[in-house]
Amino acid sequence: MKRYRLVLGLLAVQPGMLAMLASAATINVSPGAGTLQSAHDSATAGDTLVLADGTYTGSGTEVLQIGKHITIQAANAGKAILDGENARTGITTTSAPTVIITGLSVTKCTEGFSLSS
Repeated sequence: MKRYRLVLGLLAVQPGMLAMLASAATINVSPGAGTLQSAHDSATAGDTLVLADGTYTGSGTEVLQIGKHITIQAANAGKAILDGENARTGITTTSAPTVIITGLSVTKCTEGFSLSS
């Protein structure tokens, strides 16, 4: 059920989304511990995070917690790796109805994705 909602969120244009996309920025992110979460936290709704090749880890219960409309994409498909180090979830979403994720590899996570509304 939750996966189905995510797909609908990806395909549907949310109210105000077109205006948000017009002012969206592209943020290049380098690999490392916590760099992805820091980039997300400094981004504004509608921005795109482009992940350079390499491994991204976290320090909490997830590699990345998403809480806003955002696009996350690998610069080169499959070469940006979210590594849960056998201790954390890959990506957790909270109150983010439109999230687009493309080209990432997710490995060694307790869960790949955890979705909540």
